[in-house]
Amino acid sequence: MSEEYTEVVDDSWGDRFGSSVFAVILGLILFFGSFILLFWNEGRLNLSEVAKTAVEVSATQPNKKAIGKFISTTGTITSNQALGDNLFLIPGSYSVVDRTVEMFAWSEEKRTEERKSVLDGKVTKTTTYKYTKGWANEPSDSSNFNYSQTHHNPKKAYSDQHYTASGAKVGLYDINMTDFKEVMQRKTSCDSNSTALSYPIAQGIYLNSNSRLQLSAQLIKSSGDDVKLKNNYLFKGEGAPENPNIGDVRICYNVVPTNSIVTVFGKLAPSNQITVYNAPKDTKFYQLFATNRSEAIKTLNSEYTIWTWIIRVLGFLAMSFGMVFALQPINTLLNLIPFFGELIENITVSLSFFVAFVLTTVTILVSQLLHHPFVLIAAVVITLITLSGVKKIRKSIS
Repeated sequence: MSEEYTEVVDDSWGDRFGSSVFAVILGLILFFGSFILLFWNEGRLNLSEVAKTAVEVSATQPNKKAIGKFISTTGTITSNQALGDNLFLIPGSYSVVDRTVEMFAWSEEKRTEERKSVLDGKVTKTTTYKYTKGWANEPSDSSNFNYSQTHHNPKKAYSDQHYTASGAKVGLYDINMTDFKEVMQRKTSCDSNSTALSYPIAQGIYLNSNSRLQLSAQLIKSSGDDVKLKNNYLFKGEGAPENPNIGDVRICYNVVPTNSIVTVFGKLAPSNQITVYNAPKDTKFYQLFATNRSEAIKTLNSEYTIWTWIIRVLGFLAMSFGMVFALQPINTLLNLIPFFGELIENITVSLSFFVAFVLTTVTILVSQLLHHPFVLIAAVVITLITLSGVKKIRKSIS
């Protein structure tokens, strides 16, 4: 079910020119900020490269030579605590419990179309607001809706939360579960296996593709008729699972079971505990994966690659739109000339994206050289050898 509303607004040439002046400031910030973003991105720490340097030790055999070193171990995780979520899930044999809560809520989609008058530069903007009901892990703040009075989202009744067991061990080694700050690549939907695209941190827990807890009546606390078990999730609200009301919630869980195989990366302390490792660039490295070492490293490398390209694209777009915004006053003035102004505006937009592509590519290459001194030295040496060779060839020819 969806609802649509349409608004039509006329912007005079004067209004557009006034707005374009402010666009110049934003454009300059985006343009110069894009270089900083791209340079920083190329120097980010690849956590998979850090993980590769870890000394692999057995989880069942003591290794005194590895004390004080950065290690990884793969083994069975155990705990002396039954773990639940202090809400609906009965405490059980879990070392990690990650709760996902979705709310049935309104979402707003805004679409604006512009029609320019070639005679006086006036622009007619037609804005359509579309409101749709659906399940959302992070419901929109309805106070920001254009028609918020008739499309109100209440606060989500329960929050997403992860819980970790105390007294955890992987084989012989003690693990401080509270040092893992977040659950990475979280499942954000109770009816699919889709994962959230979260920026990687070096102190996280990574679930696997089979982490969804299969719910049954025996695993759930009795909480009255308003809580229903449906399709492997809990439904709570005034509506029904098949016909929910705004504000109703559904809850599901992802877990790392006790006695399952995990891989931990960290520093091996003399007390037989795996602790936080001080990695390069002041990075605290402490990771737990519900899989083996090789798959863990693949996950980190894939995460690094995805975010590298996301930030590159963001840098390119910031540079492109920065130039477009900075040229807005000129384009607005030229729009007073029928047909010619619109043609020039289209050309400047296309040129802005082309120039941004070239500058982005050059910035990435230069940044990689500056962040990797050995590559820079090799590039300089190769360039000097090439130039020397060219000179010798010219002398021999002459």
